Amino acid sequence: DGRYTRGLELWRLGLEQEAHAEFEALRQAYWGEGWALAQLAVDLNGRGVYDVAIRSARQMLDLAGLTDSTQGPRLFQRLRFPTPFLALVEQAGAEFDLHPFALYSKMRIESFFWKFAVSSADARGLNQIIPPTADQIARDLGLTDFTLDDLFKPARSIRMAAYYLHFTATQVQPDTAVVMAGYYAGPGNAQRWLDLAGGDPDLFVEVIRLPDAKGYVTTTFGFFEMYRKLYGR
Repeated sequence: DGRYTRGLELWRLGLEQEAHAEFEALRQAYWGEGWALAQLAVDLNGRGVYDVAIRSARQMLDLAGLTDSTQGPRLFQRLRFPTPFLALVEQAGAEFDLHPFALYSKMRIESFFWKFAVSSADARGLNQIIPPTADQIARDLGLTDFTLDDLFKPARSIRMAAYYLHFTATQVQPDTAVVMAGYYAGPGNAQRWLDLAGGDPDLFVEVIRLPDAKGYVTTTFGFFEMYRKLYGR
């Protein structure tokens, strides 16, 4: 397929965004062909085009009738929940006392691991950090050479997000669900919900008052558990 060969050449030349467009067009073209999507998921995961690989694997499982997100061969579940940038994630987790799976879960929901992701609110990169927050994090970390384009660099984005999650954890109870709620809706809201739950982290999700925040927390926590199931730590 011409989209595949063009994508490979563009990727080799370092034109990653242009290559990404070719690979995504390829996925859409083979939307109903499970075997092609399976091959595409394996191939693109190996090349580092994680978001297209994730979507290809999910669609392949859907076509196979495995609509339950926990079902399917372990290989394809790992393609849906990959562990890219492992050294950077482990380093940032160690520096800011965070479980690597918390960082992976956040990137998975924010960008599907596409480092050039940009939202309608101008949130950027793997962790979808908005410019004002990025500027504040850069000041806190003493990153005097920081520019907004750094948000597209995994080494910067992962460390900055880890710092902000750590900062949030210092404002609330250091429980994964509570920290994710604080990251999404602010530490003040997270603390109010935790107070309503009487400090019980199991009840915490049930008392979140903002639907979007509740969905974000339940999804990221579900991703965390999937990572634990697939990679076992």
